[in-house]
Amino acid sequence: MKVSLKELLSKSRTKSQLTELLAEALLNKFKDSDQDLVVSYENLVKSNNADLLPDDMKTHTHEEADTMIPLHILDAVAVATGVANL
Repeated sequence: MKVSLKELLSKSRTKSQLTELLAEALLNKFKDSDQDLVVSYENLVKSNNADLLPDDMKTHTHEEADTMIPLHILDAVAVATGVANL
């Protein structure tokens, strides 16, 4: 059965699978990099640097997702500037 690209991408399951595939591919690409990378998909937040994310930020619910963005930004700024507890 042929399916158009538009129809394929309109399915939420397809979008979820593509997001996971891209996130895991990025983590694999950056696994030995000095550049810190953080990805998020489904209810997970992962990094190529095991020490970068606190345990309480590695999972989330959909309701928490939008509030985690500022927290990740603050963590990134703290790491980049060497300033703890922004």
